[in-house]
Parts: sequence; structure tokens; C-alpha cells
Amino acid sequence: MGRIWPIVAIAACVMVAAGCGPGGGAEQAATTTPGTTTSAMTQPVTTTVAPAKTPTLEVAKLPLCGDVKDTGTGLPADCRLVSADRAGHTFVVRHTTLERTSAGGDTRVVAIDVVGKDAVDNTDYAQQRTMVETGNQFMFGEPTLRDIDADGRDELLVPIGGGTGGITYAVYRDRAVESTTQSPDFARIGVINGIEIAHTDSGYIAAVGKGGAAEKEALFMKIVNSQLHDEVRVEIDLSQDSSGHVHGTCKIIASPGLAGSGLSDSEATQRFCAEPIVKEYE
Repeated sequence: MGRIWPIVAIAACVMVAAGCGPGGGAEQAATTTPGTTTSAMTQPVTTTVAPAKTPTLEVAKLPLCGDVKDTGTGLPADCRLVSADRAGHTFVVRHTTLERTSAGGDTRVVAIDVVGKDAVDNTDYAQQRTMVETGNQFMFGEPTLRDIDADGRDELLVPIGGGTGGITYAVYRDRAVESTTQSPDFARIGVINGIEIAHTDSGYIAAVGKGGAAEKEALFMKIVNSQLHDEVRVEIDLSQDSSGHVHGTCKIIASPGLAGSGLSDSEATQRFCAEPIVKEYE
């Protein structure tokens, strides 16, 4: 399974510094339910602009995201991502704004262009659609590319917050995968949160995060009509008895995706609680 393992230790240190955690007030993302696909945070802005020519040399000089160093301005340096899939797109990540809000917090903006070849003159160009996320939490990492649905094409994951439940990502998917056009057309398909994100052999996108003080939750999702949809959520009890034995019991707490499946409650529980990504936490 392809997995994303955020650096939890760094996130934990950031939470202390930023006042994250239950009751943190300004950092609502700190209590986000693991795997959630909805967000009360500022909605993203997707703008359509004229294709901007981006010289190859300029893009090539940008550091790879993940290798950027502190610029001393409070904003990470611009960087690039390169997909490992057959499309081979290059993404230019530009950190454009850092403003103080009336509440004393930061409003941060990251803009991402997809760079490729112009079909007419074969010169470099930036995609007409520019993806913009506000409220971007740089301390939780740079945008990253992962094939979370195992279709052979990378999704773009942009960190927009985090806390005890894991890192929250806005997920963008290339709609060109489902059409005849070859031009990249990335659209935001939802939000995913967790300390571990993986694609399961059974065909689900799974996100595991901390539920309560002694629980883990695993949310199983699928992409339906170009949107992330919750299918099944399970809870793993990690509390201990008087002898220190971890209970490790698993149960389904929500199953909107199983309506009409014909599975009984016990059959569904047996099936999803046996998933390797769940068993490793029991």
C-alpha cells in the first residue's frame, strides 16, 4: 500500500507552540475528526488565468518541495513538485501572502501551477487553472504528490492544518484522468485527515487518526463523481484493563457506503476490522 506517514513528532511540537489541542480556540483543525472530508476552514479559491509562460530554467532552479529552507520572511521559499506517474507534471508552488488577522493569527496563501508543454508551440506554460489554498499551515509540511486511489496518477495533497488527529490535507485530482483531454485539469475533491493515509488492497482510501484519549479511528473512502465520499468508519479501542492488556476491540460506528450492500452488521464488522491498516493498531 502507498502510505503517507506525517512527521508526528514535529506536528506535536508545533501544536504546543501554536496552542493547538482541544479547546485551542483559533486552531479548530486541531480537533478535526480523523479522516473527515469536510472543513469549516476558509474555502479554497480556484482562479482561471491566462496561461503564463514559465521558462524551463526558472522552474528547474526551484528547490524540490521538502528541501526548502527558512527564508527569514515567515514564508517558505517557492518550490517545485514532479509527479512520478505517466503524466510527469511539474507543479510550481508559490507562497504568496502572509498577513496578520484582526485576531492576531496568520492568513497564509499558497498558489500552485501545473507546468507542462503548450500543445501549439511546445513551449513551457503554467496551467490556466491555478489552485489556491488560504489558511495554509506551513508547519505541517509542503504540498506533496501521492497516488492515494491507485489509479496510476498522482493526487496533489496540500496541508491546511493539523493536530492530535493528524494532518489535514486538501486533495486535488486531475479530472483529465476521466476525460479525453491530455491537458491537466486539477480540481479539489475534498479534505482528508489522519496520521496515516493509505490505499487498501480492497480498493478503499483509508485514513487513520486519533479519535479519543484511548481510541483510533479509521475512515474508508472512495472517489465517487469526482468527490471523496465516506464509506465506513471504524473505531479501535486502545484502552487497557487493570493488568495493562490493551483491549484492541474494533467496531463500525458509521457505514453510509454500505447501504444496499447486503452485508449484515456482523459481516461488515468482520470485513473492515480485518483490514491490515486496522489490525496493525489492535
